[in-house]
Amino acid sequence: MKKVKKLAKNKVTREEMRKIGRQIPKAPQGLQEPTLSENAAYIAKTRYAFRSESGEPIESPKDMFWRIAYYIGTADRLYHDEKTHKKTAEEFYGLMANQKFIPNTPTMVNSAKVGQSLSACFVLPVEDDMKAILKTMSDMAMIHKMAGGTGFSFSRLRPKDDMIGTSKGKSTGPVAFMQAYNDVCSQIRQGGVRRGANMGILHYTHPDVLRFAVHKVDEFSLTNFNISVTVDEKFMEQVKKDAKYVGEELEVDTIIEDIKESYAIRDLDLKNVRVEEAVSQLYEICRATQKGEGYNLINPRNGRVMDKLNAKKVFDLITKLAWQYGDPGMILIDRVNNSRANPTPKIGMIEATNPCAEQPLLPYDACTLGSINLAKFTAENNSKDPVDWESLKEAIHTAVHFLDNVLDMNEYPVKEIDDMTRNIRRIGLGVMGWADMLVKLKIGYNTQEAFDLGEKVMKFVQKEADTASVNLAKIRGVFPAFKGSIYDKRGEIKPRNGARTTIAPTGTISLLADCSSGIEPHFALTYAKNTIEGKRLFNSNKYFLEALRERNMENEATLAAVEQNKGSIQSLDSMPQDLKDVFVVAGDIAPQEHVKMAAAFQKYTDNGISKTINFPNEATVEDVRDAYWLSYELGCNMITIYRDGSRVKQVLE
Repeated sequence: MKKVKKLAKNKVTREEMRKIGRQIPKAPQGLQEPTLSENAAYIAKTRYAFRSESGEPIESPKDMFWRIAYYIGTADRLYHDEKTHKKTAEEFYGLMANQKFIPNTPTMVNSAKVGQSLSACFVLPVEDDMKAILKTMSDMAMIHKMAGGTGFSFSRLRPKDDMIGTSKGKSTGPVAFMQAYNDVCSQIRQGGVRRGANMGILHYTHPDVLRFAVHKVDEFSLTNFNISVTVDEKFMEQVKKDAKYVGEELEVDTIIEDIKESYAIRDLDLKNVRVEEAVSQLYEICRATQKGEGYNLINPRNGRVMDKLNAKKVFDLITKLAWQYGDPGMILIDRVNNSRANPTPKIGMIEATNPCAEQPLLPYDACTLGSINLAKFTAENNSKDPVDWESLKEAIHTAVHFLDNVLDMNEYPVKEIDDMTRNIRRIGLGVMGWADMLVKLKIGYNTQEAFDLGEKVMKFVQKEADTASVNLAKIRGVFPAFKGSIYDKRGEIKPRNGARTTIAPTGTISLLADCSSGIEPHFALTYAKNTIEGKRLFNSNKYFLEALRERNMENEATLAAVEQNKGSIQSLDSMPQDLKDVFVVAGDIAPQEHVKMAAAFQKYTDNGISKTINFPNEATVEDVRDAYWLSYELGCNMITIYRDGSRVKQVLE
């Protein structure tokens, strides 16, 4: 540690460093030009490029990548010298310009801007106090203004109609405050680019858990929130025990429809009365009445037992709602806290995640994300190994360096976040282009070979991310909260970053990288994406086009047939079997196979996995429940499902 202090002495301060970083010089001679597809160039121009005062893009893709690389590279001046900064900037540029690694959207949008955050994921506390609730609302607004997303656990709020000591009135409860946060968020665009996203979470023991679970049956009221219920292994085991008290499928369809219709009532008082009447019926149906049945609902204000519910009925209701509306998801919060996702349990327990649920965070914690494009690391055809491990290793080490630098270049809108992130130094290195890698290697996504390779690849990413972070710590020091952390013991690594890997969804950055999103399968071999600017981007999978070209099958009739077949080739007689084996899309894959892929990657990921378990429209509620149980049994920390067509508005079609 003495060596670290010596290196840090007489170096620039963080603020001075940021000023230097904003003075972007011209790109050095000899830097390669980025090679982007038409769609990728469009994304670079409309989403990430700096703009003039009139709103016109003023950066080429090369200018954009150089700005980001130079600014993030400036953090090296905290530990090294100007010469090292320039060398690092060129390394960062090459990584992005070659589409091997792309950081999260806030880093792309905000690098070199004054007073802007570079992180995508935040969790804010929601305490049972009006001033604290309003402070968090204000903090949320500032985070969204800077292009971040936020997660909240509302589990500490007293339940609806509970006593308020000061006014002797009744509380409106967690759902009402979540709706208030949503309404504020609706008026803000993240970094001037997109509407903000949030995650609302409630623990299964909260008295308002059923009221919370049904709140998104009206998909137009809570438009900026995903919602999830946090459970634990104790709950899941209670579900098994309580099954003997449950007969047929819960008769709740009429009640849920009543709630949905009630939310459309414009008279606020009448709406609330109708919703509460229906919600009360749900509690009556789910209530535990027999000895040994159920679990307690606890008032977080005073710890008193308020009711008792049958766990199987609650589980059945949650899964039915997920089948019908896509929400709520489910997070096994005890698994999260007993894993590398919480490296500092002495600081606190994790209660919430970011909007896509892959990033669990302590209150006031944040994470900066970036993803390696696996499609760039397939080996040459004559290689004995399908993966170019040496090149992948080099990219991982550079990417970890990049993300650690982001932490130093970052500016946060809330002091508490600045303090927490500097203490834990959490980063989230993930992957994208997984489906592309598989088709390049002629491996079907829904095969054991793919699951095994996924586990092998992520184990390698995790190992090298750990090594890279340890190497940085030898120069820069371990994360400040190291003492008392899960790593503060004999035989453990001594990393620079409290956590290092996350599998994020990579929606827009995968378009910039011309690759498939995260670890998702290809959505379709021909599809359209609706952008926030109102444009429809049409895509035909380039690897599929190459395969058709090799067989002299590329023509308008073939592509039209694929498009009319929902982007799939599985039922097309004209397609050879070897292509059908390799080119599977999301709708071709059984839900159990989606879960197996999520489990393969979760096994070697510090934080969480963003992986949607896709279901066809005709899937049953039991199909969804089976996927939840498989996810639990295979060791996953969370599950998000989506049944095609279950919501009126969807991004991909």
